[in-house]
Amino acid sequence: MPTLRELSIEFDACDSEPVQPAIPLLSSQYPLTCLKTVSVCGVSFWRISPFLRPTLASLSLQHYWSTPEDGPNLADLFSALSAMPLLEDLVISQCFYPDDTDGDLPVVELQTLQRFCLETNTDACADILSHLILPLSSLTVGGVCGVFEEYEVDEDEDEDEDEEDNFSSFAELSRAVLPILGGNSVTGVLPTVDSLKVVVVDDDDDTGDSAKISVEAWEDTTNVLAYSYTDATLPLGDALDVIYESAPNHFMAGIRTLYIIAAKPRPWRRMDKSHSNHLSSLSNLVALHISRAHGFIKDIVGQHIQASLDCKFDLPNYITSTVQLPPVVVPLPNLRVLSLDGITIGAYDVEDEDNSDYDYEDDRCRVPYTDLLPAIRLMLAMRQAKGIQLSLLEIRNAHMFQSTDAEQLRDVVGRLEWDGRVTMRPPVTSD
Repeated sequence: MPTLRELSIEFDACDSEPVQPAIPLLSSQYPLTCLKTVSVCGVSFWRISPFLRPTLASLSLQHYWSTPEDGPNLADLFSALSAMPLLEDLVISQCFYPDDTDGDLPVVELQTLQRFCLETNTDACADILSHLILPLSSLTVGGVCGVFEEYEVDEDEDEDEDEEDNFSSFAELSRAVLPILGGNSVTGVLPTVDSLKVVVVDDDDDTGDSAKISVEAWEDTTNVLAYSYTDATLPLGDALDVIYESAPNHFMAGIRTLYIIAAKPRPWRRMDKSHSNHLSSLSNLVALHISRAHGFIKDIVGQHIQASLDCKFDLPNYITSTVQLPPVVVPLPNLRVLSLDGITIGAYDVEDEDNSDYDYEDDRCRVPYTDLLPAIRLMLAMRQAKGIQLSLLEIRNAHMFQSTDAEQLRDVVGRLEWDGRVTMRPPVTSD
């Protein structure tokens, strides 16, 4: 045993009450001076604690769990980590512990860590991240994934409560991760993040009830930070609101390229929520790439129309002299490149189309869901008139868009690149 260098213990973690495995009980004084790697799955803390030695360079805990009867919890794990000065690789997956953790959790700095991977429920994610100080580079190589714990709901209960819990869980995770970009709980030189990518991938099943939302921050071609949230049912527009609100202000102001990508069209906002105005935080955005996020381009167009209306007011009939109107504050003043992929642009008929998810105070700001073309042209012409014309508009895989429509947009942008594909039918599912 003194020469043991690597230990791997794996048990079935599917049972809610796993049987305690017959692991040899070791005293903490037992000489394991060569132990470098420990990987365990489906084992409670008190069984593995004797193996958590200061010599460890790699530690992987999967389905680590503890119960009130066990005694040890997350505080004990942090205490063990604080005594591992050589730790380079840390993986925590599906880490469960009692909610009623007694006392304050210690803050642990892992100076030598090179890779950190965390995947567990959002409560645990938030607690772990808020009590660890890590080299930022360890998160670049690894990543954080929060999981929404979906509990069985009574049929009599309001389904909106489950949706609200999902929204709150993603918000909690984002508030724990994104402040890292402001230097919170990390060491090392903070890079200048210039790109943000938000990707939604739906589950493979036919229900489409859940998805994985991934958020990635980039400096040029280097991935600086990434986190994701699984089992998500919240609309994409709401998820973006959470990201905008959770990220440091200077980080959002530094974003020059934004990618909003959905694997397929999906709901944009909850029906009881009006549109957000977070575009002002993206004041230096130069390039915007939208893929199958129909609601996002609608939101942008609507806010351009809102801006044009905000500068106008009714004058009394007896005033005939020229009055200086306030200037129009155009959203995204530095935007020069707009890429649309898989967006339904032209008109099509849908019975009882619902626009209630865009609750603008002025009905003139409503963008018809079934015909974006006139609204997009109005937005582009407005930017052209203000001297901030788009230098490039890219349209790929558009629905309900043909050559005559392309000609309507060509004269209000510097250059139009269209793949020439004509799909004269709306997508099967729409947001």
